[in-house]
Amino acid sequence: MALTFLCMSLVCVDMIQDYIRITKAYIDERLAYICLMQAYIKVRQAGIRLKVTFIQEI
Repeated sequence: MALTFLCMSLVCVDMIQDYIRITKAYIDERLAYICLMQAYIKVRQAGIRLKVTFIQEI
């Protein structure tokens, strides 16, 4: 009985660790996506600034 309980506990701990790993990977992915979006927004803003200065010079 004790051995069965120990095995089940180990399996449970293993599942929790897998879940934590998956969650971390998901969070990393979301952070990477947010960074990409921020970079995209900065590029867009720079493009708009360039257009504005170009129009002002004409």
